[in-house]
Amino acid sequence: MQERAQAKGSITYIHREKGGIPDRTIGRIRSLYGNLLLGIPKASFKDISQETRDELKETFRDVEWNGNIEVRYNHSPFFNQFKRLFQKDRRTNIFSRSIIGVPYTVYSSLSGKTGRTDIYNPHTETALIYSPNKYRALQQLGKAQHYDHVKFSTAYALLLSFPIFRSMREFWGSKHVMEKLPTEEERQKARKILEPNFGIQVAQDAGAIAGVVKNISFIPFLPAVGALIGHIQARTIKENIFYDKSTPAPVAQPVSQPLPAI
Repeated sequence: MQERAQAKGSITYIHREKGGIPDRTIGRIRSLYGNLLLGIPKASFKDISQETRDELKETFRDVEWNGNIEVRYNHSPFFNQFKRLFQKDRRTNIFSRSIIGVPYTVYSSLSGKTGRTDIYNPHTETALIYSPNKYRALQQLGKAQHYDHVKFSTAYALLLSFPIFRSMREFWGSKHVMEKLPTEEERQKARKILEPNFGIQVAQDAGAIAGVVKNISFIPFLPAVGALIGHIQARTIKENIFYDKSTPAPVAQPVSQPLPAI
């Protein structure tokens, strides 16, 4: 099912009731470790609900997109992503998509199929969302908004391949989410997911910079430490690192009716 909202650019929401066999078997098992670190282990065995999908659309409904964004729930189609990668309306140039975009698109698609990984691919301008947790899912749209509004899209997409910039992407994605949540209660709930998630990425980047190992994701120690620090911070420190209190909070609105399918 496809649902579209359009402004300067566009955003298209595509939902699949059930993922493929890899998503529903090995994907659920491989996603368990990451969800355990975030304190939401049950998320590995649930799919995103219609209510959560409606909330995502409502939360980001006022964003004026520059590119043509695609949001896919419960699936990461390999060939579709490569088709999008080489379409003319992408914001990055064809050279960067050929050199960096190809391996990143392979990685993001396979990560979704075999690990139910929530990920935003700036080269195809696609958010792949599996998590039923609202705040985890919202962050992918936050990343999409952040990338969609940068001036030098090609250079920025290339920088996202390096440590530090990956942590920056997590930070800004979470910040865009916090700015859209209407109440302090909602923001506190979001912190308990987004701050541990940020801690995991910072720990991975720190390990990569230090040159501990070539692929830090195979060592559970550092992500666990990062997640623990994030959990402690979200529950004991009042200051919200993703939210500027001087920013006017949005007024809570009732969830709109689903957009017509096309």
